[in-house]
Amino acid sequence: SLRGGPAPGMYRDEAVEGKLRLLNPLGIRYSQPRIAPRFRDGHSLTDTADELYEVPLVSVADVDKRTLKGDSAPGAPPYDTVLVPPFPEIRVIPWRAKLRNKAGEAERDEYGEHVLGKRAWFALDNRRLYSIQTAAARLWPRRCAVMVRCIDEVPGAAIKELRKFRTTSDGRSIEIGVKLEKLTSWNWTMEARAGATEAAGDVDAEGLCAEDLWDAAAWAPQAVACMAGRQADQEALAPEVPSTSLQL
Repeated sequence: SLRGGPAPGMYRDEAVEGKLRLLNPLGIRYSQPRIAPRFRDGHSLTDTADELYEVPLVSVADVDKRTLKGDSAPGAPPYDTVLVPPFPEIRVIPWRAKLRNKAGEAERDEYGEHVLGKRAWFALDNRRLYSIQTAAARLWPRRCAVMVRCIDEVPGAAIKELRKFRTTSDGRSIEIGVKLEKLTSWNWTMEARAGATEAAGDVDAEGLCAEDLWDAAAWAPQAVACMAGRQADQEALAPEVPSTSLQL
């Protein structure tokens, strides 16, 4: 797969794969405590961040009201630009992660129950999130958006991925590396210009369900078209599956 993305044609059914929305990537949390510095196809996460490019939002005057859906946020999105990555949209879910100490052990309250963090959008595609956050942080304090797939209800196929929710920072930072003794801790404020650390607490998700976010097709049609074109190219390049039917 390309840079941690799904196989060509995988994201077709919005009801299953999530609604396509716009979200500030700096407000998305990491679900895992660490990631490798490269994608499975060998591309560097940092080099991939250089490949993201900007496309504009549609103005209120120019938005095609026929594409606006009643299950998305009203009014214009509060963003300055939309980032388009060289891989499919990341999947996010609203979640309350277990709080864990640095050793990865889940914290418990006085009654022995797990202590949970605040509800937030968590990524199921952590390496891709790092590349996107790196690009968005370089543009701070401009407010960026990225297209995401919002999964409001956890499907059975994602249960395995939810078991990997072992962040020790409530998703606010990520460790990068392969060997435990050579891990580097990172969060987006380290990539941004001075003053970002103080402003980090103000960067929270605009809403915690898909209906609270802006519809990508209506407000960022150019970004949607770019992603669709890239997926079509991937499908065209995908090798054909040999037929197993008997030759008569």
